[in-house]
Amino acid sequence: MQNISLARTKRKWHTSFKGMCMKKIFFLAFCCYSLPILSCTNFLITKGASTCGPMIGHTDDGIPGDPRIVYIAAKDHLENKKRAVYLDNFVYPRYIGKRAEAYHLDGKHTTPIGHIAEVLHTYAYIEGNYPIINEHQLALGEGTNLSRFTFDYDKHMRIMGIAELMRLALERCTRAKEAVVLMGKMAEDHGYYGDGESVLLTDTEEGWVFEISCTPNGKGAIWVAKKIPDGEVFVMANEFRIQEIAIDSNDILYSKNLFTLAQANNWLNKDKKSLNWQKIVCPGENHHPYSSLRRVWRLLQKINPSLDLSPYVENAYTTIYPFSTKPQKKIAIEQALNFFRDHYEGTEFDLTKGLAAGPYGCPNRNLADIEKNSTPQEDNNEDPQGAWERAISVPYTVYSYVTQCREDLPDAIGGKVWIGFGEPFYTCYIPCHIGIKDLPKYFNSGNPLIYDEKFGGLPFKLISNWVTQCYSFIIEDIKAKQQQLEKEELRQQEYIEDNAMSEEHISEYLTSYCQDNTQHIISQWWDLFYLITAKYCDGFINIPKYGTKIGYPQWWKNRVGYKKGPINYHQ
Repeated sequence: MQNISLARTKRKWHTSFKGMCMKKIFFLAFCCYSLPILSCTNFLITKGASTCGPMIGHTDDGIPGDPRIVYIAAKDHLENKKRAVYLDNFVYPRYIGKRAEAYHLDGKHTTPIGHIAEVLHTYAYIEGNYPIINEHQLALGEGTNLSRFTFDYDKHMRIMGIAELMRLALERCTRAKEAVVLMGKMAEDHGYYGDGESVLLTDTEEGWVFEISCTPNGKGAIWVAKKIPDGEVFVMANEFRIQEIAIDSNDILYSKNLFTLAQANNWLNKDKKSLNWQKIVCPGENHHPYSSLRRVWRLLQKINPSLDLSPYVENAYTTIYPFSTKPQKKIAIEQALNFFRDHYEGTEFDLTKGLAAGPYGCPNRNLADIEKNSTPQEDNNEDPQGAWERAISVPYTVYSYVTQCREDLPDAIGGKVWIGFGEPFYTCYIPCHIGIKDLPKYFNSGNPLIYDEKFGGLPFKLISNWVTQCYSFIIEDIKAKQQQLEKEELRQQEYIEDNAMSEEHISEYLTSYCQDNTQHIISQWWDLFYLITAKYCDGFINIPKYGTKIGYPQWWKNRVGYKKGPINYHQ
């Protein structure tokens, strides 16, 4: 048999592929950006737990339909100017207006739902569906939680959603605690709407967790914040994590109305000086039991295996998982980038095992009926027929990132975010320093809802869908390319940052590196897509030898009735 020429196959396949009305096909078959859920996984690694400065990791999973990452420039504002407040929107396009060039789209500009006083100067920052990091190395990560108290926006009473609160924090603050206080005050003064939320915040020194909910009557907001002990790591996954709050606690902040409301609603503990925040605001886990806590258990175990935590708990309000933990050893950026690449491999919940994984061990699962809403199992009217384990890495991830904040470097160089398109397990993270003048167009050009090659996330989404064809084979090609490229990037960082320190124009240098490296990674991912579509096609492996049968493993044939097939003429 002849060998396949990859270059020839790439040219022929690409020409025919683009001619197949791909705009409609991609929208129907490949787009995973409009799913009816909101769910994210997050971690915060404090300064003393890291080898390379505090880090925040975030996966943006589910309904957010706008995967673009946008750089917002610093701005000066006139005295007495009003700042527009916009409704939180995560469907493409999430915003049309003047905030950045990437938002200069055809169509009517997004209409504000309110206005507040503007400050004289706002800082530069990078944002996705939620803001990420600003020019002063203040970094954030967001997670949506169920809350007992949920209200829609009301232009007369509630105009602050979580994305807008986070945006204000990065526009106006340089330190994590300062940002906590600002978000809390804005929510109290202007009213908060939406689901419950957790926001992770870190600067170069300390990390905080901020949790917020609507009030029972929809006026103002209730919130708490807790400082993460230095040297420890915090994880969360769509459930409030802060539990006991005392009125005079050290390293804890809370809304000015919290204990007044607690007294009026009989929320206080018996000592009348403390309360359990989680039990007050949290009705349970999203969707079904363990949809949140399994991820918390898994990350805690990866961070510190000696904890030997049980994966089973009594209920959603368990106290067996610590608020934060010391890692077994200090965590490097290489390790942090891999935390989200997990389907519970090697555990009893391994999604690459069993009949549901198919003959080739694919961990991806389409959403079950129980996951198509955000109410806990006990509140559903219908009796659930079953559920899948909710992995950390899921097909409907829009993007993920890990930030770094490093006090030993100038802000322009020390602040950095590693961004990955699509599902973490199949992505390649791309580093972007906060000192850049703008992000490459790949991050925010094109329409992500159709087949548009101007959008840099397209090859990542194509690969994450193609891998389901014969996962156990294709994943090895993905891992090899992923490891090769990320190792190259990691090796380059010290050289790039040393050079940047000696450059007269740091921003231009960092912008040029970001542009060149992003283009290289995306080009490599397109080449990988061309390779695997030629190599694994029509039930054969075609490289290096054409036409090698893939076949099926014996255990799977036994389970699906292969032996009962038409091997003779007997009835």
